[in-house]
Amino acid sequence: MRSRPLACLTLCVLFLAALPAGASAWSQLTPIVPSTSGSPWFSGSDNKIVYPKGLALDTSSASPGIWVSDVGHFNVLDGVIKFPLAGSPVGGSTPIQVIGPNLGQVSPPNTSKLDYPGGIGLDPATNNLYISDTQHGRVLRMSPAGQILNVAADGHVFHPHGIVVRNSRIYVADPTQNTIEMYSLDLQTHLGTISSLDFKTGPSEIAMDAAGNLWAPDEGYRGGAANGHPEDDAAGVLPGDHGRVLVFNSAGTQTRLITNTSFGQ
Repeated sequence: MRSRPLACLTLCVLFLAALPAGASAWSQLTPIVPSTSGSPWFSGSDNKIVYPKGLALDTSSASPGIWVSDVGHFNVLDGVIKFPLAGSPVGGSTPIQVIGPNLGQVSPPNTSKLDYPGGIGLDPATNNLYISDTQHGRVLRMSPAGQILNVAADGHVFHPHGIVVRNSRIYVADPTQNTIEMYSLDLQTHLGTISSLDFKTGPSEIAMDAAGNLWAPDEGYRGGAANGHPEDDAAGVLPGDHGRVLVFNSAGTQTRLITNTSFGQ
């Protein structure tokens, strides 16, 4: 499943607004020059960002930067790239580090490539990076050096997308199941599932506020009896695209349903 870029627009804007002062958040990232390690990221015309999707901010003193996942190469050269926070307002930006396209054999599934890294998250305590390898139905835990530490492909996640790392666990949005799956930091223990009947197309992005509330947008919900939701007609909801945002507390209980027919809710 290839998700649309509009779903993450609001979350991306809020994320970039939190960048440290002086960071050049809107530097043009194409074309990208080879990495400082001496090995090129991609070759030829593929040496550029095509479809940036996920963001994760690394504020560590040792190697600050911003991770960007690129899903536009369609299982050929999909990767996750770390760029410096500061840079020229116009022109390329040399990557600090690149993960992919060749990871080495990873099982399960037995594949060496990322296919649509639809979400990324960073553990600020260890700087370990978590990657949703969406089309392969797995979540990877990577060391700061880019080594694969653990893989979650246990049947709980099918098309993982957005990731939040907080409270000694990771939260993974899975829009195909209308769920948010919870794991231990080492990905070895599935800690539970957050779900709601109010999810219609499922969450592809998630964010957590300072109080531990989890915010999950439900994109592209098309209501009305003509679209398989007669309950909307009974409630007086007009047919059409009814995007919504669900809010869950730290216990995983839904506390709010924000819809575009009731902005004051």
